[in-house]
Amino acid sequence: MTTLDTPSTGPVPDDGSPHLDQTDAAQWAKAYCGPAHGHTWRRQEPGSWPPRIVLPSPTGPLEYRLVRDLRAHRPARDRLGNTLYMPVPPHQSTGGRW
Repeated sequence: MTTLDTPSTGPVPDDGSPHLDQTDAAQWAKAYCGPAHGHTWRRQEPGSWPPRIVLPSPTGPLEYRLVRDLRAHRPARDRLGNTLYMPVPPHQSTGGRW
C-alpha cells in the first residue's frame, strides 16, 4: 500500500484542475468523498496506480481505494482527467480511519 506524506504536491490552479493538458492529466489522482475529499496528488512512481493508498489527515491516516471503470476495467477518471480514489469504510480498512 502506498502512503503519501504530504497533503498535496503543489498549487492547484483557480479552475480546480491541478493540470493544464490531457497528457499531464494521467499523472494526477483525486480523492472523492470522505475526510480527504478534494485532495489531489501526482503519481510518484511510473507504472499503474496502486489499488489502495493511505492519505495523511489531522485525525490520522485515511485509506482510499482506486475506482475502476466498470466496462473498461481501467482506473476511472473524472471530467478533468484525474484518476479517482474513494474512501475505504473503516470496517474494511487495514489501519486507516475516518
